[in-house]
Amino acid sequence: MKLPGARSLKKQKRWAGRYDRYNCINAYLCGLGVLPGYRGPGIGSEITGRLKEHCVSRGLHLQLLCDEGLAPFYEKMGFERFAVGLGWY
Repeated sequence: MKLPGARSLKKQKRWAGRYDRYNCINAYLCGLGVLPGYRGPGIGSEITGRLKEHCVSRGLHLQLLCDEGLAPFYEKMGFERFAVGLGWY
């Protein structure tokens, strides 16, 4: 899938997601976002899918952190709810 604007984002060194490794066992996906003008054609799904493939190919267990309202989006991609997150602000 060719992502609209991907080349310009790469040139600007802007990234829409990341994963952090811890002890080479787990990877955590957090902070994924797509600008409103680019939503709809599957950019978020493509980024998440590529990160999943990257983690699986390296034997990492991928855990996703997201707002409760976004859970259905990620569940469609095969993620399962497994914990309750808590925060203090």
